[in-house]
Amino acid sequence: MRTNEEKFTTVIQKNTFYFFNPDFEQRYEVQNLNALNNLLQLVQTKVQQEGVKKMSFLKSCCYILMG
Repeated sequence: MRTNEEKFTTVIQKNTFYFFNPDFEQRYEVQNLNALNNLLQLVQTKVQQEGVKKMSFLKSCCYILMG
């Protein structure tokens, strides 16, 4: 664990805000990993159903980007 002085020095040197919350970071990581896993499974299913086609892949990417 870093001291307050070390945190302050980091903020001043890097012109940034230092905040560490392990619970938040773990939840955020889990949510992102689950979302990524779901998207990869979607692409895998599309490839299995339609084969590897450029348009299928592009549609999947657009779907992913648009949410």
